[in-house]
Amino acid sequence: MGKSHLGHMVLNSRTVSDFWADPNANLTTTSLGKHFPILEKKLGKNRELNGYVTYKDVNVIFGSFDTDVILSYTVCFQLNLDNGDEIIYDELKMVTSARVRSEDDNVYVTLLKNKLFIDNQFGQSTEPKRNGMQLTSNEYREFISSFGFYMNYMKKWMNNVYFKNGLTFPYNPQELYTTLEFQEKQLHVMIEVEGEMDKFLEDELWDDEAKSERDAAIEALNAH
Repeated sequence: MGKSHLGHMVLNSRTVSDFWADPNANLTTTSLGKHFPILEKKLGKNRELNGYVTYKDVNVIFGSFDTDVILSYTVCFQLNLDNGDEIIYDELKMVTSARVRSEDDNVYVTLLKNKLFIDNQFGQSTEPKRNGMQLTSNEYREFISSFGFYMNYMKKWMNNVYFKNGLTFPYNPQELYTTLEFQEKQLHVMIEVEGEMDKFLEDELWDDEAKSERDAAIEALNAH
């Protein structure tokens, strides 16, 4: 994920508006200030922001610790002012876990945890990787605390809104029935072939001439 385009998200007012499906949503110090008050405090109100989020060191564990999926990863993010000045770049370790079930070719996901992973041996850093806002150690701790609360807010929003009605598999022919099963450190994807799957694939993949010849051959057999 971290090396694909799916693991890279551009942040600006347009992408934020698209994500929340709200034409009035934007990315400013004031809109983010509801969750990160330190931004408005340090930079002032209604300053336009942009940036990106990406991921690295992604590790996925299936069927362990009574949990279907556990992801550990590092989230990397940068925020800039609209004049291009970088205000912060940081890399934070995260853990996300979920319960997953499938039914009628839909996947139902419930996030259980979505939180920062604090290394007990080395502790939390006292400043970001790049500190364009000149955050003090106390202000950085406030930012990290806000980040943790925001990740919990996103967990609740994802469960209550995005995952509420399940996610449909990227294919949905009646001839295929897909289920998921988790075992110790394993995910099994089981696809049951039903009905006239061969005809479905032929209709999807064959050209018109081949399908016409097939239909003519079937008619000839049925005539006898």
